[in-house]
Amino acid sequence: MRILVIGAGAIGCLLGGRLANSGHDVTLVGRPWLVEAVKAYGLDIAQEPGEHIHIRDIQVTENIAGAFALQPEYDLALLTTKAHDVLPPIINLSEETDTLPLVVTFQNGVGTEETIAEIIGENRMIAGIISVPVSMTGPAVIETVQRGGIGIAPVTNQVVATPIVEALRGAGFEVAVYDDFRAMKWSKLLLNIIGNATSAILGWPPERVYANQSLFDMERATFLEALQVMAAMNLHPVALPGYPLPTLVPWIRRVPSFILRPIVRRAVRTGRGGKMPSMYVDLVAGKKQLEVGVLNGAVAKQGEQLEIPVPINKKLTDILQQIAGGKIPREKYCDHPQVLLDAVL
Repeated sequence: MRILVIGAGAIGCLLGGRLANSGHDVTLVGRPWLVEAVKAYGLDIAQEPGEHIHIRDIQVTENIAGAFALQPEYDLALLTTKAHDVLPPIINLSEETDTLPLVVTFQNGVGTEETIAEIIGENRMIAGIISVPVSMTGPAVIETVQRGGIGIAPVTNQVVATPIVEALRGAGFEVAVYDDFRAMKWSKLLLNIIGNATSAILGWPPERVYANQSLFDMERATFLEALQVMAAMNLHPVALPGYPLPTLVPWIRRVPSFILRPIVRRAVRTGRGGKMPSMYVDLVAGKKQLEVGVLNGAVAKQGEQLEIPVPINKKLTDILQQIAGGKIPREKYCDHPQVLLDAVL
């Protein structure tokens, strides 16, 4: 297939690289430094425990117009930008071609599919999630592990997802297919809010956050608020590749905190390996828009619409957005857990 990857960061390069390696015609749209590196050296994917892939047969360009200069038509477009960056490339894509490819979304949080549908319509979309740990450790150098996988769900039953599912499985990914894209996306949201906003605010890795009993209790309450909102929407957690949420959720609801905390802490340490979440990385980089708006902020917004109290998600969203916007200095909360607890609880 002819596949266009829009927003080729770590996730986009992992998807595009493995698809190209399995024989598909892939074009990456990325930043100038990525374009320069891939043209000069190719794309490297290092996967534990010891697998290494070097891809030379892959096209790369800085923008969508350049992509269509390289290839007049595409069968699939994988959208791997952050959620707050999806509109410009989708508008550009719709303006660039009369034969719009099927768009597969890979954003964290919820709301992306509804936003894009207003531009291209639901019958041109497939929702996706990825639970594979991945990071970019150098220009065009990707590191990942053999854990997790990809979730795929058509936004409407008019869309056939078989080609992308078969392509991803052929590229070596574990792929699960879901009937309800909202249940899939909200289930991934449950994973994404764990140790994310709190870590960004405090400047602590999630494993350190979960070492603190009071912070753990706050994080647990954040998770339970999101579950309440999902239940009111008649959505139930689904198992994601590598993460059996329907089994885990009853534990998080019922097991005493002093028993649950060390278990979750070990799981977070194994899953993230001490790495800081992307929300922290974006905050330190000075970005004004963060994913908190489509994660904790989405829980807060939906809770307000449904008249369900979700004060912790709302407060974490407000604090992080004010820090990103320069209204609160980072130093107020950084390394000050009790100050954060006093503000939120």
